[in-house]
Amino acid sequence: MMKQNKNKAFTLVEMVVTILLISILAFAVTYIFMEGFRSYIMSRNLIDLRSGLRVALKRMVFEIRESEINPTEVTNGFRIQADVDDDGVAERIIYQLVGTNIRRTVGDTPDPNAPILLGSVSSASFPGLGTNTVTLDITVSKMDDRVHIRTKVRARRVG
Repeated sequence: MMKQNKNKAFTLVEMVVTILLISILAFAVTYIFMEGFRSYIMSRNLIDLRSGLRVALKRMVFEIRESEINPTEVTNGFRIQADVDDDGVAERIIYQLVGTNIRRTVGDTPDPNAPILLGSVSSASFPGLGTNTVTLDITVSKMDDRVHIRTKVRARRVG
């Protein structure tokens, strides 16, 4: 008769294979979570960029459409004159790219400390100034995500 071995244990090969399989499984689960997190961050960045751009463009388009004279060029921006608060007096409004921000100044001279209308601006140009149609060409970015808009705005009350 054969003698039975009462000491049952895992062999070294079985232990190494088990550790290898658990490592592969852990790597796969981590990769899936990281890709999901990266996708979430990218979506969140795009939502933030589009939201900020939408608010800024809404204001700029409204004020350009209400302008009483053709938009004129200032350094890295433009100036309009519009009665946006309906008090019968046209305000001089300056939109200017300062660093990575578009700032809105009410008055005759650009103010580099004016409130920020739009941040994270990679590039901004305003072709067509001096006519009754202005093109707003703006790109905003956050990390590796970018949103670009190019739209033409016609002044309604050009004098």
